[in-house]
Amino acid sequence: YQIWLMFEGQQQVGHGVVQIILDEAHLLNITVKPENQGRGLGLTLLEHLMSIAYKAEARECFLEVRDSNRAAFRLYERYG
Repeated sequence: YQIWLMFEGQQQVGHGVVQIILDEAHLLNITVKPENQGRGLGLTLLEHLMSIAYKAEARECFLEVRDSNRAAFRLYERYG
């Protein structure tokens, strides 16, 4: 697992977790604190995790999202 923490100054505002297995990347978690949402930080974390997958030569990327997590759906739709 690779865990990436996102800070603004000394304050942690989010984190992301990715696992690379052979040629697959599994995005396990992307979290931004509620008071910091809506500022593009989730997209920044997603782009960073995807760059890790790309550098690891992952051919596929997997993730799961709860039906109720509309913010996550919007994030992934924006990313493409």
